[in-house]
Amino acid sequence: MSLERGVYRIHHSQSPIVIDLHDGLDADATQIRAWENLNSNNQAWLIDPIDEEPDTFFVQNIMSGTYMDLTDGSADDFTSINGCQRSGEMQKWLIKSVDGGNFYKIQNKMSKRVFVSLFYLGNDQSAHHSIVFKSGQANETKISGAQGDWDSGTNHDQEWKLQCLTLSAEAVRALLKSHPLIPEDFPTYITDGIYMCLPREIITNDIWKKSDLSTPESAWRSVIFDCDDFAFCFKADVSRWGRNTIKVDAFGILAGIMFGVSTEDRGHAFNWTILEEDLGKIVFFEPQDGTFEASNTENGMHKP
Repeated sequence: MSLERGVYRIHHSQSPIVIDLHDGLDADATQIRAWENLNSNNQAWLIDPIDEEPDTFFVQNIMSGTYMDLTDGSADDFTSINGCQRSGEMQKWLIKSVDGGNFYKIQNKMSKRVFVSLFYLGNDQSAHHSIVFKSGQANETKISGAQGDWDSGTNHDQEWKLQCLTLSAEAVRALLKSHPLIPEDFPTYITDGIYMCLPREIITNDIWKKSDLSTPESAWRSVIFDCDDFAFCFKADVSRWGRNTIKVDAFGILAGIMFGVSTEDRGHAFNWTILEEDLGKIVFFEPQDGTFEASNTENGMHKP
């Protein structure tokens, strides 16, 4: 089964690193390197299938909008892999599972035999060696092209685990429908497409804490600025964050609004989403204080 279109973090199979575009820069020939996972946009890649070319994809950094590029499509070992503007065949990649789905290899289609590799140069500076790094130790290690094959038992430095960060609209609807607290007739306005699920840290630290909602000036006020205003403003803050930090227009960011009622028949509005850390669970977000609830808001007092 071919890999589904979506946004992914590309983790190494042996070492605690992900593929990282240096500072998310959009300049041609920006280095692609190994770095510990920071849950940042320069470490997130849209893997987009190419029509009528089986198992072939463009790999695009969502922060820069640039593409994973093998320099000149060369078949030589240690050829640089960089971020570049859309240019041609050297940006097409075959991505296939090597062991039934747990790990993948990524081969440049133009070179025909060069794979994306995490490598360490030995003293002879002529051969790459598989090496297992500890956390943080591999930061800035070069990601480059090296010759290899599709066998799962060889060249573990060329094996990668793909962590999907997106869900289809159909999958999101199914999670909403199956939630025990959300009525089956809950209306949704999700359009067709895919939706990126953000990590908790980004929602809390990069969006909510940097918004006006976290300041004393945005305290709740009866009618003029109450719970529904908080929820709509936070939804807008998520959209604004996406506009300012993501240069790819191929997906939405999952952040919704719900209206609930308590046992005392008091209404309340809040936000809902699905976190990158667990794509199988709806969580609720209280935009008045920046807290999450796994079930509903205000310690269970309000049901959607």
